[in-house]
Amino acid sequence: MKCQFEEKQYEQHLNNELLSRQHLLYVPGQVLEGQLGFDAAVFSDHSHFWNLFEAYPQWPIFRRSWINQNRPGTQLRHEWWDHLEEYIAHFPPFRLNVFVQHKRPEYLTQENSNEWEHWKTAYYRFAIKNHQQKALEQLERRTTTDAIVVYASPAFIESKILWQAIEERQLVEKSNFCQPIKLTNHNFYTYDRAGNRGKAHSESEDIESFEFYAHLSQFGANFEPIEDNRSFLIRLGKVLEASVEDCGYISEAFETISNDLAVNSTNEFHAAMSRISAFTFVVGTRWLVKVTPR
Repeated sequence: MKCQFEEKQYEQHLNNELLSRQHLLYVPGQVLEGQLGFDAAVFSDHSHFWNLFEAYPQWPIFRRSWINQNRPGTQLRHEWWDHLEEYIAHFPPFRLNVFVQHKRPEYLTQENSNEWEHWKTAYYRFAIKNHQQKALEQLERRTTTDAIVVYASPAFIESKILWQAIEERQLVEKSNFCQPIKLTNHNFYTYDRAGNRGKAHSESEDIESFEFYAHLSQFGANFEPIEDNRSFLIRLGKVLEASVEDCGYISEAFETISNDLAVNSTNEFHAAMSRISAFTFVVGTRWLVKVTPR
């Protein structure tokens, strides 16, 4: 059975719940978009960038190819980056990165379903995308002490349950969370209920991750920032660049976008924010930051 709501609907409302319940959690990417007009101003003269989109699937291929190579845009000015750099400095000290990869599951109810023998009951399943999984896995391995990286997927498929969970602020409790590092060399992840337990396939393997919300609340509780926000983001940008190594088309798209965003700039902060933006875009993940009270 297919999910009745879009992945973006689930993503938006889960993030809203995390932000409202975890008061020291922020979405710096929205600052980037708001301060730079990022969505409207992004510029690239590389056809590979625009080929990532299928905005005109009904058009003949030759026309789509021409559009992809001749789209308008605005190159981001250095003074815009400088304004963002100054703005970020006024945030409370950054403590912890959180990367959430949202997944919309399908619901399997037939005894002839591929993983039925492992559950003996109806269950949820989502596919693991190889290049995306590799980037998230490499990111998790490189940030074990200062970041949370996790898949999030609802343990329901009905729209009415989604809206009920939103109203009751129960999306976290009605979701299943799994660390990418637990899914190495697997193609699917299945679960039969909310929480942090499931199974990885093709060769079935029981999976247990941390309890996401409890881990988020406790992680880094006694951490004292040892660097300013600018240095924190510069370090993150370098980690993300290393995390997309050998990830196929994701690596290529990351390099194209990050280079175009910070073109002709020698400023480390510009480069870092370009890498962060490129990573979240090509991997399709949401970046959150937990901060320390001033």
